[in-house]
Amino acid sequence: MKQGPPTVDEAAARARAWLMEQARRGFPGTAHVMQFPAWAGFTWGAQHQASDLFTRSVLAGVLLDIGETVDDDPAWQDELRDIARREAHYVAQGRLADRAGGWSYFPELPELPPDVDSLAAAISLFARVAPEHLRLCERPIELALAGRRADGSLSTWLIAPEDAPAARSLMRCAVDRHWGDGADADVCARFHAALQQANARQHAGDIAAGLQWLLKQQGADGAWPGSWYGSPAYVIELAWPLISRLGAGHEAPLRALRHLLSLQRPDGGWGEGQSVPLDTGLAVGLLCRAQPDVSSDLTARALSVLCEQQTLTGHWKATPWIRMDIGRAQGRVSRSATYGDETLSTAVCLRALMQSRKHR
Repeated sequence: MKQGPPTVDEAAARARAWLMEQARRGFPGTAHVMQFPAWAGFTWGAQHQASDLFTRSVLAGVLLDIGETVDDDPAWQDELRDIARREAHYVAQGRLADRAGGWSYFPELPELPPDVDSLAAAISLFARVAPEHLRLCERPIELALAGRRADGSLSTWLIAPEDAPAARSLMRCAVDRHWGDGADADVCARFHAALQQANARQHAGDIAAGLQWLLKQQGADGAWPGSWYGSPAYVIELAWPLISRLGAGHEAPLRALRHLLSLQRPDGGWGEGQSVPLDTGLAVGLLCRAQPDVSSDLTARALSVLCEQQTLTGHWKATPWIRMDIGRAQGRVSRSATYGDETLSTAVCLRALMQSRKHR
């Protein structure tokens, strides 16, 4: 009997089987459940809120990425595309009927406005696999662009003039008290990349303005601050569709990749404090796409970490993906609430395995 971790091919086969079973079941484990207690000022909705819309929209995009790596398996490509299209229909049905901003991360929490990040995830998915739903995004896009500030940044929140006055008041109070209204590099990156996918010509000026602001936010070390995500690799991934088109030799993508490489841990993986599947999968996948001539030893060590961390059932455990800083609106962060999803982690890790096979 074979001992030790699976090979890359074996790990990919196991992950594929597990992920396709989750797809057949409608991705039951993707709901994010979070408590919003009355003592903290949330008095208009249920204290426990749950939603899977955002996770499933991002997950569907990763499935499409996987499909692009399997040129030798058209049947699986078709299956992945069918699943992604089903997810797009699901996301479209989740558009808010009572607020013009489109999509809210927790749609039944009245204090939480629709947001640009959720909108961008929907735009990206619709543009790739269900363009007939892009019409649902037209007014939310108008609202987002109308909120552009003088420095080129966007507000994360979409509170429309036509929303009911009571709803507007409740959402604005919650932004001031709970969510904060600063400019978020991760959100702006996803939104402008989504516009690029949906209609680059129509939004050329908007995309250029967003890119220039994003470049100014890049730190001296090559990283961007992440307001809503805990992984530096994920923020770079969000920015990559924009900065990768700046041309060969441009300093911004080079600095971003150098920063990503500097975060690799001694065992070959990525993660804060220890190597974790999501961060490692994100980093390997990004390096394979952005720098296909990267050292084989570097990727081999990272792939070894992924294979060792895969569970016997074929999935990878959830590791922190979304991060919400409590107290950010007042500038005094008391703690950070995090959320991870094993289905998304597994999809990201499988994408990394498949992309590494394509480039080896």
